[in-house]
Amino acid sequence: MSDPIRHECGIAAVRLLKPLGYYEHKYGNALWGLDRLHALMIKQRNRGQDGMGVGCCKLNMPPGLPYMFRVRSSKNDSLEEVFGEVMDDFKDVSRKANKERKQIALERNKEYVKFEHDPDAIKEHFEFGGEVLMGHLRYGTSGGFGKASCHPTCAGATGPRAASWSWGTST
Repeated sequence: MSDPIRHECGIAAVRLLKPLGYYEHKYGNALWGLDRLHALMIKQRNRGQDGMGVGCCKLNMPPGLPYMFRVRSSKNDSLEEVFGEVMDDFKDVSRKANKERKQIALERNKEYVKFEHDPDAIKEHFEFGGEVLMGHLRYGTSGGFGKASCHPTCAGATGPRAASWSWGTST
């Protein structure tokens, strides 16, 4: 082995090749991809990381709707913080949606389907209900320290390209 063993950044990516409904039907969880990303990030975690970030890209979203999302943290327990924030958001969205769905089902005398079991609603209303998920554990070897140094970075643009992610050097 020519290179010494050091702490390096860890990255993980999950690309779902089927719609979220497939994973809901097969595994009972439309967020199967997010769960796999979390497991991959836990396996790469080591003490000493400076921070982490996760991103999600939803494919084939209707024009005008947001399709790229990210959460980053530079705290000591950044992995727990980021995935905790994502899952807290899911619980909040679920709670609000289920309240509305129950009321509508009662009014229209229709079957009540929980938000958690509706992959199309998850994709539309939950930021991390997408098909492309990425995670980054940062071990600072150069550059600054802090949330701004954690990937994915998101660069806004005008014109046909609304936004893009970067895994390269942050400026």
